[in-house]
Amino acid sequence: MAELYFEKQADQLYSAFIASGDLCDFSEYQLAGDQWQLDAYFLKWKPWLEFLGVPSLYQLDRLSGRFSAIQSEIKIPQTSYNISPEIYFEWLSHSFEQESLLVGARYGSSVFMALDENKVYRVYKTEDGLIAKTIARRPLQQEDGLLLLTVDRGCAAGSTHMQRLSKLFNEMALRYL
Repeated sequence: MAELYFEKQADQLYSAFIASGDLCDFSEYQLAGDQWQLDAYFLKWKPWLEFLGVPSLYQLDRLSGRFSAIQSEIKIPQTSYNISPEIYFEWLSHSFEQESLLVGARYGSSVFMALDENKVYRVYKTEDGLIAKTIARRPLQQEDGLLLLTVDRGCAAGSTHMQRLSKLFNEMALRYL
């Protein structure tokens, strides 16, 4: 669902870089704290739809900084950002407020971990919510005065077909629902 990494700016102040979707475009935020937290909304279908293979839907909601010490949490202003995308089934939050023939549950899930500049955090969607795993962050490498880059995934320029289709679907749903 998302990939994050951090760069320390000052004591308990970090630049947070987060990418979601195709993980190609990172957004930058300033987080205060010694932990990060990512929140998401989930919409889970009734078992008969899950049996047919219809996957649950999710939407990233908020990125925020946390403090491991409650005293710091009280004294230092919190940093929190709305990272909800403007597309991808925005109408669901209005259309499925209550349980129905299709919807089994709507709920939120959060994951948080200690901030470490030497790690990359990958956030995954599970049947019940969010989990996060870490991998070592690769240091920048130079050879003969040149920066070496490792390309480990392809990224296309511009919107994907699914993003354009979702945006169109959202606009029509919001207009007619």
